[in-house]
Amino acid sequence: MADTTLNLEFLSPEKREFLRRRLEEHDSALRRRIERMIDEAMEDLRQIEATVCDEEPQDAPRPHRPIDDFVSRHTPETLAAAREAGDYALVKHWSREAAFHGSGHLLHSIFWPNMAPAGSGPAEPQGDLAAQIAKDFGSFDAFKAHFSAAAGAVEGSGWALLVWEPNAGQLEVLTAEKHQNLTQWGVVPLLVLDVWEHAYYLKYQNNRAAYVTAWWNVVNWADVAERFAAARG
Repeated sequence: MADTTLNLEFLSPEKREFLRRRLEEHDSALRRRIERMIDEAMEDLRQIEATVCDEEPQDAPRPHRPIDDFVSRHTPETLAAAREAGDYALVKHWSREAAFHGSGHLLHSIFWPNMAPAGSGPAEPQGDLAAQIAKDFGSFDAFKAHFSAAAGAVEGSGWALLVWEPNAGQLEVLTAEKHQNLTQWGVVPLLVLDVWEHAYYLKYQNNRAAYVTAWWNVVNWADVAERFAAARG
């Protein structure tokens, strides 16, 4: 693999020091924010895990390491430096990385609030969301079967998504490979399910279908309804 380390020797010492300080500021601020979010969500995550996985709950995932690494190397200043150097091959590389990690961050930021401890809310959608699902899919059971089939059929690693398509004014079920491939422009994700193998292999090994079935028990329909109301306007 080619060495993609960004060479900043063309910058003055003052600019290199400025860039170093800015990266450190991003790194520190993001770490504090993620640690605070993890601390606040830990108990709910443990209850969710106890529902989806019947084994002793493991420590909650701590995403700050890869995110810190990404942010510290992929800030706008870093891309600006590559552009200033005229290294557009490197700009293309980091743009692809930004698409992957940025999409992954967005989907995970929806995935966690989309879940709540079993029994803490309604087991099915209510109100306007329930009516829209019935209109667009025929019934909740039909939607659930469609979504589950989509989640099971994602090739490799990816996601299943319930989205609002504003142009057509309807709900749709989509899949995404990795985090960003097969994206449909303009849609708003409302409910997302991570079907990367790391999300379920400790308990379910390669039985993705069992994981999807268990996941329905912890869907936070109140959160999905809020996202639907905001997207529909």
